[in-house]
This record gives sequence, C-alpha cells and structure tokens, in this order.
Amino acid sequence: MKTIIILASIYFFFISTSVAQAQIEVQGTEYILAKLRFNRAIEGIRDNTYQDIEGEPFMFEDFLMGNIKLKDEGTYNGLLRFDKYAGEIHFKKENDIYAIAFPEKTEYIEIDDTRFIYSEFQLSGSTPVSDEGAYFVVLLDDKCKLLAKKNITIKDAQQSKGVVEAKPAKFINQNDSYFLKIGDTPAVRIKTKKDLNLFFENKGAGISDFIKKEKIKTNDPEGLVKLAKFYNKQLSQ
Repeated sequence: MKTIIILASIYFFFISTSVAQAQIEVQGTEYILAKLRFNRAIEGIRDNTYQDIEGEPFMFEDFLMGNIKLKDEGTYNGLLRFDKYAGEIHFKKENDIYAIAFPEKTEYIEIDDTRFIYSEFQLSGSTPVSDEGAYFVVLLDDKCKLLAKKNITIKDAQQSKGVVEAKPAKFINQNDSYFLKIGDTPAVRIKTKKDLNLFFENKGAGISDFIKKEKIKTNDPEGLVKLAKFYNKQLSQ
C-alpha cells in the first residue's frame, strides 16, 4: 500500500483512503470537512488493509446514509460506515473514503437508524480516564445515557501442520461492553455489580432497591436501559 502525505495547510487535514486502499492526506473543499480535521496533529498515517483477513470489520455491510452533527455548527449528510476494528467512522465522497480525524468535535453521528457519540471513558469508576476517547452506540439518549462499545479482535493466521490446512487471519466479534454516561462526564464501563453500585453511589434513594427488585444484570442491555430510565425519571422530579 502506497502512502502519500500532502500538506494542505497548517491547520486543516483529514485522512483519505482511495478505493484501491491507498491512504492519502489531501486538501478538503467543504466547510464541514475542514471543521472535522481542524488543528489535527499529524503523527503519521496508519495503513489499514483487511484484504488478507476473513470476516467483516464493519458494523454495516456497506455505506449507508447518515449525518454528522458538529458541536458548534454544521451538519454533514452522506454515506457513512463504522469500522469496528479501527474504531473509526468513515464517510464516502465520490470515489474517496475519509476517516474523521477529530471525532471529539462531533456532537453525534447517525448511520441509518443507529446513533453514535464519541466520548472519553473509564474501564471502571475507580480507574483513570482513557487517554483517548472511543465511539459508542447510543442505546438510551437522555441525561444518563446507556452506551454500547462494539468489540472485535483478530484471530491470528494458522500455518499448515501435517494434514491440517493453513487458515488465514479472521475477524472475531466479541460481546458488546456497556457504559453509562451522565452529561458531559466520561462514560463508565459497567462490567460487574460493583461497577453498577459504584456508579450510582450517592445518586439518589431507591436505586439500590430498584437494581435488586428488577434483578438488573450488567450484561443485559434491556435491564440497564430500564435502570437508566428510572434514574433519569428521578432527575426530572
């Protein structure tokens, strides 16, 4: 894969991957593209090629219509997709595919009927905030949000051994991770009951009883939605 970097200006950059899988740094012409890559610090370009890996790294089979809403102003409408492995939102313009260089400038991104947000996160309520954020699927959009993080790994290729044939590397989908997020604070992963109790500690009466009564499980998104709705109802009273 040939990689080319072209200096567009001191402040404005974005990543372009051609249909032939060449990844290029090019100049944009649209205001929305400029906003998404404003003040990006270039540290080199990482080549992404999945041609030798079995399976599908994308959440959707193809690009779907969607929109990117910026925090300050402006909306981009077009063909979008989510790369689960790279953790990137791609949008297609003519024959070029672009990855958003500054996702923290987005308020939300919608692909078909799925909404994504980009957020800092903690792996538990007692761990430091991540150095970088990640994209999350919004399962409940309210003051207290329930988010899902899509997880995917690559199973290494296997060499042939005797009668056992060689196998190429393969994408393996993992279970989603669930996070709760209040307002603009970092999303917090809810993996155990301890995480759940710590997240809602000192956040109002009745939550602990509700968790027990409804038998809320941390791997059940429907139960977590019910819990987040209960908490949001308390906030509105």
